[in-house]
Parts: sequence; structure tokens; C-alpha cells
Amino acid sequence: MGFSEKQEALVKESWEVMKEDIAALSLYLYTMILEIAPEAKELFSFLKDTNEIPQNNPKLKFLEEMKDAWREAYDQLADAIKTEMKQEAAALHV
Repeated sequence: MGFSEKQEALVKESWEVMKEDIAALSLYLYTMILEIAPEAKELFSFLKDTNEIPQNNPKLKFLEEMKDAWREAYDQLADAIKTEMKQEAAALHV
């Protein structure tokens, strides 16, 4: 099941707010993941070989390039969701 138009709008609206502070939110996300499931550290190459918490990890830097990467990932995800929604809608109307 795909996103409704309302859900898609909420995701886009949330992204616009989140991307303004992506560095802090990303640090928060990684910190929360590690607090809940410390073993998940092995899933992230930049956390694997360190005992540093994300805020102190020198490998975790959020430069403009990282912001662009997050933006591109979001755009690709949004496109994939839209494509799936169109396919599901077309299948329902066959």
C-alpha cells in the first residue's frame, strides 16, 4: 500500500523542516539507534570501529556534500513512492 496524497504532503512538509537542521537530527537519530540497539553500530561503517558516541565521532561530519546526499536520497525515495502509488492506482482500475 502506498502513501496517500495527504501522507505524501506531510512527508514533504516534514522534510522541508528537517533539512534545515539535518546535522543535529542525524546525530540524534544515530544516538537513539545506539541507545536502543547498541549492536546496530556494526551496520554503520563510520561507527563500526569506534567507541565514540556519534556527537564525538570525527568520522561523522555533516558538510554541504552530506546535505546534498540526504537531499538526493529523499528525492529518489519520493520518486520511488510516487511510481509505486501510480502503479497501484493503475492496477486497481484495470
